[in-house]
Amino acid sequence: MQKRIGELLQERRQAMGASLADVEGATLIRSAYLDAIERGDYGAIPGEIYLKLYVKSYASFLGMDPQQAGMMLEKEMAEAQAEEPKQPVIPPSETSMDKRMLHRIRMEQKRRQAARRRTLTTALAIFLLAAVVLVAYLAFGGLFGKEETPSGTTEGTIPEGTQAGPASEAIPAITPEVEELEVASAPEAQHTLRLTFSDNCWIRAYTDGNKAFEGILKAGDSLDLDGDKGIWVRIGNAGAVSLNYNGDDLGVLGVARKAMDIAFPSGYGPF
Repeated sequence: MQKRIGELLQERRQAMGASLADVEGATLIRSAYLDAIERGDYGAIPGEIYLKLYVKSYASFLGMDPQQAGMMLEKEMAEAQAEEPKQPVIPPSETSMDKRMLHRIRMEQKRRQAARRRTLTTALAIFLLAAVVLVAYLAFGGLFGKEETPSGTTEGTIPEGTQAGPASEAIPAITPEVEELEVASAPEAQHTLRLTFSDNCWIRAYTDGNKAFEGILKAGDSLDLDGDKGIWVRIGNAGAVSLNYNGDDLGVLGVARKAMDIAFPSGYGPF
């Protein structure tokens, strides 16, 4: 009579001088499952898939052919089923399954149920809050849009600019003459400069010896500078700036990605 696969595995293990604990440490298969395989108690293994994996892993550790061991197991299980065809298949009880796996499955189910409850609760709270805001707006929103009649104005008030008189005519009010004073306009700056940017560019600018601007300007931006004594500008990306000095379009004076200093009038410097 051909030996069971469990018997062959047990004989090979004992010949190697290895214990079940040694096999468990190397394969991570519990010793109780290894012992059940050796005894042929396959009902103690949590499912047929795990049984086949455990047998192949056990055989591979012992230096045996895992595929051949799997085929021997399937043949053995088929013969056992053929010998007792009328016996109902009884699923393994919960006590014979991996309790830790069942516990993880149940905890995951509870976690998902709790997450669904939290999602529904949050959605309901948002809906109720939106409903309250909408009702409050409809109920009280119109109060803020009403225009009040200025106090002190009543029907029949004589329009400003007229004086009370007989009912047949309105006497115009006398408007005092106001002497117009000429205000001298401030003199225009002698130097005006507009910088227009087609790309990102760092700028430091001085007018009349004082720092007027320092920073990065982007494509589409512009910078206006004016001074009586002079204007000095350091441009970080000279090819990205076009200049207009005192109304004259000077265009782009420098090269892209190159720094450049300009001064109006020529030779002016703030330092």
